[in-house]
Amino acid sequence: MINTTREITVNSSENGKLKVQNLWILIVVIGILFRIVLAFYQPHSGKSTPPMFGDFEAQRHWIEVTSNLPISEWYFYDLEYWGLDYPPLTAFHHYLMGKVNGYLNLCDGCFEFMTSRGNQNVSVIMFMRISVILMDLLLYIPVCLLLLKLIFKLRRIMDTTLDTSFGIEIFWMICCPSLMMIDHGHFQYNSIFLGFTIIAIYMLMKYLEENHVIHLSLASMSFVFSISYKQMSLYYSLPFFFFILALTIREPKRFLIVALSVIFSFGLMFGPFILQKNGTEIFLQVIHRMFPFKRGLFEDKVATFWCSTSMFIKWNVLFGEKLVKLSTILTFLFSLPSCIHLLFITMKRSTNSALFLSRIFVTSVTIVSFSFYMFSYQVHEKTILVPLIPSIVLYCLDVKGLRQYVPLLNIVACFSMYPLFIKDKLTLAYYVIQLVSISITFMDFHSLSKISQVVSIFSILGMIGIHILLDYAKPPMRYPDLFTLFCTTFSFIHFVLFFIKAYYVQLFGLRDNSACHEKSN
Repeated sequence: MINTTREITVNSSENGKLKVQNLWILIVVIGILFRIVLAFYQPHSGKSTPPMFGDFEAQRHWIEVTSNLPISEWYFYDLEYWGLDYPPLTAFHHYLMGKVNGYLNLCDGCFEFMTSRGNQNVSVIMFMRISVILMDLLLYIPVCLLLLKLIFKLRRIMDTTLDTSFGIEIFWMICCPSLMMIDHGHFQYNSIFLGFTIIAIYMLMKYLEENHVIHLSLASMSFVFSISYKQMSLYYSLPFFFFILALTIREPKRFLIVALSVIFSFGLMFGPFILQKNGTEIFLQVIHRMFPFKRGLFEDKVATFWCSTSMFIKWNVLFGEKLVKLSTILTFLFSLPSCIHLLFITMKRSTNSALFLSRIFVTSVTIVSFSFYMFSYQVHEKTILVPLIPSIVLYCLDVKGLRQYVPLLNIVACFSMYPLFIKDKLTLAYYVIQLVSISITFMDFHSLSKISQVVSIFSILGMIGIHILLDYAKPPMRYPDLFTLFCTTFSFIHFVLFFIKAYYVQLFGLRDNSACHEKSN
């Protein structure tokens, strides 16, 4: 009888594991299918719009430049026509794609020097689209699954657990609507720098769990690679710095290992430029191209503080060139309280659980990246991806007080880029993805508080109203961007409220219940 009971328990456990594994596989397959349909059945940015053609042509052109010119000329060549302005790892990635194409002859004539400008034939579109999907398959999706497995382990969710919220968490990570729309619709490679950031978060959480210095070293290197692929990763740099400092400040050997890991990683990225003849000049040009302050406070209409308030305050007229300093001061002013709190909480590591410290850390990453997004200089509409991804990690970490607002945040983040999707002729894909997002949100609607339910409904109704204006109404001739500003300002209000709520949760709401439970036992 005992053996029979055990057999039933084992079989039940195995069936539970099989169901969970099938759920993981199903969501990954859905995510891949979403990407394929979006990539091959929707237009890319700048399609058939000479002379610059958009971000798709920028990425194609960088393959052309890096695979045909010596490294010393990459950041100097024809800067008026999509001059390279991303960090070295982006350049190396494009160089590798060019060499792979040359070796395998996958796309004949797609990256010929000078003669391939504006090339938008089927073969180049196929090559570029598949290259983004491959990076998701090789980097972004695997590291998301790795992080989710660790999070569920820390939350003590058993392998046999299967419920609606579990599947929704996997969905938001793997199928982030805004990320898919930008990378596979508009066309960019954001999943690479975000993938490296997720690796860094994963390694820090592993360090909290196992206390092996190798995880600290790998976290530091991964974050450097993230910055070296796209400079927007600097939005995360303050919480990463304060968190790692708190973990190593009392352990000089570990601090030294982290410092050497960072130096080695940056050396690996920038060394090839510094070692060239006139290496200092080339290095300074790379840095100059990475931080183009002359472009202005923001590009197009974006859901930031500066753009949203520009209807009432002409910041450029009032402050001129001082805006760079002002935006920097405001960004740090709104970031540092979170970082200092993170520092002191983490220094008391021995009294806190790995799950609690992970929640504090990712909450701080979210707060600071939102601070950079809303208040820093030179922000694009696509930059919302930077605070959005750690917000989804917060959702998976089950941070009380914030989790319930993340699904709505996902919808609003995608909505904030709607003017860009109109320009790119991606409205069909946008509406389909938003309907899926709203459906997923309502699948777990019963778990939301009454306030969250009311906020979600009124926010969605507000977005519908603005969509009607953008799609069917004509703005006043005197204010041609009025409806676009309605869209971005409406989004900004949501981001500010989430930012304030996240601050409250970090400073006053998070409690280490797991540590208390362990002590009582």
